Amino acid sequence: MLAEELVMELQLERRRTEAHLAALNQAIAAFDLLSNGARRPISEGQNRERSYRLAYRLMRRGRVVETGQGRTVNLSSSVIHIATETAVPIGFDIEVLIAWPARIDERVPLNLHVRGRTLRAEGNRTAVEIRHHEFRTRRQIQGDSEALSFASN
Repeated sequence: MLAEELVMELQLERRRTEAHLAALNQAIAAFDLLSNGARRPISEGQNRERSYRLAYRLMRRGRVVETGQGRTVNLSSSVIHIATETAVPIGFDIEVLIAWPARIDERVPLNLHVRGRTLRAEGNRTAVEIRHHEFRTRRQIQGDSEALSFASN
């Protein structure tokens, strides 16, 4: 009896894992489709229609040392080039929230939440190595569905 229960539990866990991987693969495919896998110099921007608003927080030894906002310049599956109000130092851990253009059921706004490391900078443009990414729903802040906030993530 115990062996049968264990087998059933493992089969259930396998189905959950397969469903999770399928959802993850769909998100990665959507990300790669929008990014076109392009790798351009930081100084070469995208069209305004392909630039997304973002918020970031710079981390050092687990503490937030700087926060700010900006826009994406270029996206790929491994690097994000961002433009910010001020220069972002290299060699820091960084979290970036990107206001994603797609919505769930055409109603629920999404953020692409990225954790990575700043690789290089040219003026106010910075290359960020993507170490982890996931899509999350964006909480509406006082009726503003476009507001970006780490508090909700």
